[in-house]
Amino acid sequence: MNVDSYWTLPGVDGTRPCLPDEQVEGQPIPCTWAGLGPDRARELGAVLHRRERLPKYHVIPEGVDPWTVEERDRVCLHRLDREQLVHDAKAEERELARNARIRRDRLLAQSDWTQMPDAPLGDAARALWAEYRQMLRDVPVQDGFPQRIAWPEMVS
Repeated sequence: MNVDSYWTLPGVDGTRPCLPDEQVEGQPIPCTWAGLGPDRARELGAVLHRRERLPKYHVIPEGVDPWTVEERDRVCLHRLDREQLVHDAKAEERELARNARIRRDRLLAQSDWTQMPDAPLGDAARALWAEYRQMLRDVPVQDGFPQRIAWPEMVS
């Protein structure tokens, strides 16, 4: 389970990613939250929260709070009810397409040299490389893109 952890401090607005180097109010000896350590900080009212992350390509519908909170050993666990989430298919498709284009562009860049006038290739080999590069440029117009991609084989 992927979680984000953060702290809330008594009498202090907001959250902190870790115990801060801020003075603890009302202590007889000046000390900081970070200096106290997590166990003593919790004894003085600091609360550690562990919140489950949203799965990739999922969103929370407006007006829905999908987390249930349970406290265990002075830690608030925010568990996610995945049934209340909505899969964002467009976001998934955008990222798949972006990643495919990055791969395609990298493969094109690796074969740029084959189209230079001084490349040590014969006409037949240069034509094979040109055909391979055109197939790479055509990847985004394949049926099924970006979920299903037939990557062309590099010329050997």
